[in-house]
Amino acid sequence: MEKNAKEILSELEKTQAKIVSKKEHLRTVFIDGESGNGLVVATITGNKKVVNIAIDDSVLNNRSVLEEHLITALNDALDKASDIREKEISNIKKEEFPYVLNF
Repeated sequence: MEKNAKEILSELEKTQAKIVSKKEHLRTVFIDGESGNGLVVATITGNKKVVNIAIDDSVLNNRSVLEEHLITALNDALDKASDIREKEISNIKKEEFPYVLNF
């Protein structure tokens, strides 16, 4: 049975509401990325907003080492957040139909 435009629009609206809900949920998901076995830990939300950076005192005296650890920790957290977001999108796509918009 072929769907009419009204049915497709209704399904799109439901899917869009689910996407908005997932984005809201991702604001409450906290992801840690680290470097140097925890010398620097960056915490971000699932929406990729930095909420905390913890730095061990032992790296404070060497700027270039600290910078490297910060970059590594942030990239680690961002990679993890991207994986989580991708899984959430995949779950929506599996539940719904192929007209899912990316967020």
